[in-house]
Amino acid sequence: MKLDSALERLKVELRLLERERLLCCILCKTEITRQSQVFAMSKDGVQSNYCNPGGHVYETVTVVKAKNFNLVGNPSKEFSWFPGYWWTIMQCRLCQGHIGWRFSSNHLQPRTFYGLAKSGLEIRILAKNQSNELD
Repeated sequence: MKLDSALERLKVELRLLERERLLCCILCKTEITRQSQVFAMSKDGVQSNYCNPGGHVYETVTVVKAKNFNLVGNPSKEFSWFPGYWWTIMQCRLCQGHIGWRFSSNHLQPRTFYGLAKSGLEIRILAKNQSNELD
């Protein structure tokens, strides 16, 4: 695309930046959530690094809503990164790739949220004609 002025180029870039970003499964590109669902669950902000008992470090982003996933196994409170919350492994519903964990609690707010592993996600820009709702 050839644009003749810096102003035209900046307008195009601004329109691109204003479009919603999708967080999708890195393996099959299935939408898991939207950038608008990201929230800060820890004092470190929306993104933190967490280490599991096996020594694997996950760069994790927390979100309020997610879709297109299956839960694997039973909820566990062992080694929870968020005290008072139980965690359950999340896999992509389409390809079964690991995408993160659902965290739930009966007595804390929010009652449920999702910690998504950035290693299992890719960011895609929502096409102009796509809905802006998270089902």
